[in-house]
Amino acid sequence: MARRIVDLSQQLAPGENGSPLQAAKYELPDVERTVHHRVTFEGAAGTHVVAPYRYLGWGTSIGEIAPERFFGEAVTLRVHAGDVGDAELEDASAGRLRLGDIAILAPASPTQPPSILTVKGAQWLFIRGAKLVALDASIAPGPAGDPAQTRDVLLALLENEVPVVLNLTQTAQLSDQRVALMALPSPVKGLDAWPVRVVALDPGAEPAIPVADVPQVPEAVHEFDAGDAAGDGAALTVAPETTAVEPPIDATPAPAHEPSPVDGGSAPRAPELIPEVSESAVAATAMTERAPAHDASTPTPTTASESAGESATGIVAEP
Repeated sequence: MARRIVDLSQQLAPGENGSPLQAAKYELPDVERTVHHRVTFEGAAGTHVVAPYRYLGWGTSIGEIAPERFFGEAVTLRVHAGDVGDAELEDASAGRLRLGDIAILAPASPTQPPSILTVKGAQWLFIRGAKLVALDASIAPGPAGDPAQTRDVLLALLENEVPVVLNLTQTAQLSDQRVALMALPSPVKGLDAWPVRVVALDPGAEPAIPVADVPQVPEAVHEFDAGDAAGDGAALTVAPETTAVEPPIDATPAPAHEPSPVDGGSAPRAPELIPEVSESAVAATAMTERAPAHDASTPTPTTASESAGESATGIVAEP
């Protein structure tokens, strides 16, 4: 299945269009032909995440939030212009938002007027189990120019330890399928906000490169899920067969199968190689096995031929 990486972050340009990011270039005196920058910016620059510490003195700061909050499966909820409350989000979700998901709020049309997330809408997102809420730049947390309402909307999430990402872009590029999303900030202590690079891996969007231009990897001929037996949830994939010269067929019957680790027993034992022996060697071995063991304490009896002076030819000399 083709996947596409969608960058949902605003690009920051230092010093342009009133950007909150300023960068001063300098060189080190003892290192020639190098470029360094001293950067000054607001924590809420561009696409950024807001931590509970913004409104709550006891709330967690950016560096204290577990990274698991900023990575996971995400669902895009497309809303219409105007107020976005619990009813509007219920319709947009249609049961797709699950406990522990990341909720992405995006406009239903890229040309529609702005939307406003209400307190009831923020409460609905928390009750439904969203661990992170990300808003498109066209969706404001509360009415514009009303800091008190913005505080109330954000507090409905932040006081419940749900961070909020603001100023997403290119949300129209997302499909309606579940995507993997990452919005990791730097682990900075004691700050209320920090810029993030928000990236989504979308299995439903059209790929950025046509499939015909992408080298195709042969599909596996079989997949065996050994996770339950191995205990690690891993899947064993058997690679496709390749053309090779077949070895001569061995008529020796295969050894009996012993239980493998997958069956709950020990691993199969490799058959031992038996060297070829001649018939005379086999007969000599059999005679040796049937012969009684020789006791050194018992004298060896003398045969009649030996006592009578049997010659090397086996003929006994007459007296």
